[in-house]
Amino acid sequence: LIIIQNTNTDANGAEIRFIKDKGANGANNDIAGKITFYGDDTAQDNVEWSRIEGYAALATNGAERGGLKLLVKPNADATLESGLTMVGTPTSDEVDVTIGNGAASVTTTAGDLSITSHLTAVKDITSSGDTITFNSTSSFKPDVQIINTHTNNRSAVLKFIKDPVTGGGSASNDDPTGDIRFYGYNNADQSTQYGAIKSGITDVTDGSEAGNVSIELITDGNQREGLALAGSSTDIVNVDIGYGDTSTVTTKGSLSVTTHLTFKEGSAPTGSSGYGYLHVNTDNNLIYIDESDNAS
Repeated sequence: LIIIQNTNTDANGAEIRFIKDKGANGANNDIAGKITFYGDDTAQDNVEWSRIEGYAALATNGAERGGLKLLVKPNADATLESGLTMVGTPTSDEVDVTIGNGAASVTTTAGDLSITSHLTAVKDITSSGDTITFNSTSSFKPDVQIINTHTNNRSAVLKFIKDPVTGGGSASNDDPTGDIRFYGYNNADQSTQYGAIKSGITDVTDGSEAGNVSIELITDGNQREGLALAGSSTDIVNVDIGYGDTSTVTTKGSLSVTTHLTFKEGSAPTGSSGYGYLHVNTDNNLIYIDESDNAS
């Protein structure tokens, strides 16, 4: 047991100083000092298990940068490898840190990890948590970008996967496969879902799979589908546009129908705003209502 004690009433503590003075010009990677840890293995061989090492990362006079390594023995055949490396940089008040050694190494944080600048990943990122949150106080931020720089004709992919099989279940008709939801606040300061893009399964039959996609928004306090696309086992895609008998669908150009245009009985819309329209009345007759609400 070694105790180094300082009883002075100032704010400074005791010091252990390692000095490397080789009587010549210093060089990059000169080791200034180290603390080594040895112990016996099961054959009573004395083994160096770990080391703390301070060194000159850059020895140039006037531009000196220091380095500190925490090294451990990774396996029986290997030399000690750095699990934590801290190195000074050309930028004032900046220190670069490398954690772990080897592409398969694992770094675990027991609590939260706070990143105040950028997170750059050169390999895959896997999260087993339930929520990933991006937060910013700047306008039009956070800005999430998915960039593909390959020269072929393939783009980046945002993939939603519903996998009940891994959890011991099985896929079923009407299973959801992914949602994108849009939230804001109302005038009562309540978080409100104002819109959503949803995808699901219409038919799980192998070889005849069919899916569905819908766009929803809130109207009069209720979530309603404004656009719904659904596949089928007959290789067609059915589309529903609008919600409610008096809803209005507007095309800014021509509307081309390649097979049939079917009109269903319903109430005539009101407030034509200068436009005529076709309408099926209660007698199943197709009539034209002009911009002055005159039927013909």
